[in-house]
Amino acid sequence: MIDKNNFCEVPDIFDKYAVSCGYGIINPISCGLWGENNNIWYRIKEYYYNSKIENKTLTDQEHYENLLNLTENKYINYITIDPSASSFITLIKKIWKI
Repeated sequence: MIDKNNFCEVPDIFDKYAVSCGYGIINPISCGLWGENNNIWYRIKEYYYNSKIENKTLTDQEHYENLLNLTENKYINYITIDPSASSFITLIKKIWKI
């Protein structure tokens, strides 16, 4: 159960950034932008898309473009993606040259 005790103030400055992605094409996709400050990680922004509600599926490229909007050109130190999202992982590796 979430209540007011589960929330905290979020700093404005971060030392590192990370992205986490729970990927879905039919099921929702949720990507979080995380920032690290003083060895504490904060989820500071989220991209969420539910194709069932929107009545439209998006391509890997469209999700990637939304991921770029989420990160606002910040340098991403780490990324973790649901391993079942193989085509999305392949796209990111190709673009980021990793």
